[in-house]
Amino acid sequence: MSRKGELAYYLVVSVIGACFVTAMTFLSSSEAENLDILDRLIVGGAFIGSSLLGISLALRPGWIGRAVGRGNGPSEGHGRAETRGRRGHHPDCEGFASHVLTTDKGALCAGCTGLAGGCVMAIVLMSIFVIIPARMMSPGIPGLFVLLGIILIVVAFGEIALPMRNALLHAAFNVFLVIGFSFVVIGVFHSTGDATSGLLAIVVSFLWLDARIHLSNWRHAKICENCSEACKAY
Repeated sequence: MSRKGELAYYLVVSVIGACFVTAMTFLSSSEAENLDILDRLIVGGAFIGSSLLGISLALRPGWIGRAVGRGNGPSEGHGRAETRGRRGHHPDCEGFASHVLTTDKGALCAGCTGLAGGCVMAIVLMSIFVIIPARMMSPGIPGLFVLLGIILIVVAFGEIALPMRNALLHAAFNVFLVIGFSFVVIGVFHSTGDATSGLLAIVVSFLWLDARIHLSNWRHAKICENCSEACKAY
C-alpha cells in the first residue's frame, strides 16, 4: 500500500471509530444510577492497565518487540542505512528538532513524553470515575464527555498537518490525545451502563492510537523525503 493509501486507510478507520462510539453513546437509554460497581472496576481497571502499558512503551519504546525477538521497533529507521546519531530516539537532525525536548539531563522525545504525561492524567481521571458515585454525573454529561474526547482526539490528529511545530506543543497535543481517550471511555460507559461497551471504547482508543502512530511515521518519512541529506532515517 502506498503512503497516501495508508494515510487514507487510517483516517477512514479513525472516522468509523468516532461514529461507532458516538452511536453507542446517543442511541443508549441507560441511567447512571444503574452502573454496577463491579462493571466500573472492570472498565476502569482495563483502562488504567492500558495506560500503564502506554507509560512503559513511552519510557522504553519497542520493548515489546525486543521481548519477543522482533528488533527495536520503528525507531531504527525501517531498515534503511543511517549514519546520524539519535536524540530522544529521533535522528539528530534539524528536521526533527521539534520532536525533541531538551532538558538539563538530556534529550527526551516530545511525543513519548506527552503520551506518558497524558497516561498519568488519564489514570487519575479514571480513578476518580471509579470512586465517585455514578449518580453524581448529570444525564447529559456523558454525551458531552464523548464529544469533548473526540474533539481532543481530532485536534491531536490535526497536529500532523501543521507545517511548523514546537516540541512543547507537540507534547501537549499527545497529552490531549490520551485525555480524549479517557473522556470517550467514561462517556460511553456512563451512557450505556454496559461494561462491554466501555471495553469496546477502549479497543477503539487503541485503534485511534495505532492510527496516530502510523500518521506520525508518515510525517517522519515526509521530513526525510524533503531533506537533502543522504542518511534517510525513515
